[in-house]
Amino acid sequence: MATGNFFRGTTHQQDSRFADKERKLLLKGKWPPIYSQAVDLNKVELNAIRQWVEQKTLEYIGTEDEVIVEMIIAPMEDAKLNNKENPIEPKVLE
Repeated sequence: MATGNFFRGTTHQQDSRFADKERKLLLKGKWPPIYSQAVDLNKVELNAIRQWVEQKTLEYIGTEDEVIVEMIIAPMEDAKLNNKENPIEPKVLE
């Protein structure tokens, strides 16, 4: 039996074939100019946005879906609670 490390080769971070595809798509896409503006989440009332998202979800789907609402609101709540230095990128939320 051979001794040594079981894992060989490079990791996906080291291999250029596995570059961040999502980032490439974000840069390649055509976005409205307003998407380049940063949003200060400390000035945003998330309860109002939550109500609007719930209303739109009900309008589009026809039923209340808390999973979709949480999927939309959670990144904003996390960023607001953690006081992140980096603002949320609207292109990613799209």
